[in-house]
Amino acid sequence: MAKDDKREAPSRLGYSITEFCKAVPVSRVEFYRMQKRGEAPAVCRIGKARVVIRRETAEQWLRDREAMQLGEAA
Repeated sequence: MAKDDKREAPSRLGYSITEFCKAVPVSRVEFYRMQKRGEAPAVCRIGKARVVIRRETAEQWLRDREAMQLGEAA
């Protein structure tokens, strides 16, 4: 690759549960509690072991939580 060949990194499509928990921030234990209550963002299984939260799903989940909190404050 030439020195001036600048390529953009591919945009991130999703997060592992650990990455999501660090970004929000929330503990993994709390994430699984929220998931059990139906309050966590939807996950996508890839293969037998890999679980991913799509970026769009995480962003929408945050918007929904913010809107819910704003509604409670009114």
